Amino acid sequence: MGEHHGWGVLKGDFEEDPSTSQIIGRLILTMILGIDRLADVRDIANILYRLIWKQE
Repeated sequence: MGEHHGWGVLKGDFEEDPSTSQIIGRLILTMILGIDRLADVRDIANILYRLIWKQE
């Protein structure tokens, strides 16, 4: 379970159905300077993926 939880935190918006603890974990993790910018890039990539390839 811990392995799945950690992976869900790292996946960010790519995680289809995040648990409450994963959302809180992402919130805490992105408070760290530098990691926040990487998470922004990850989330923008997810938005582009959904718009272009999945056409949502």
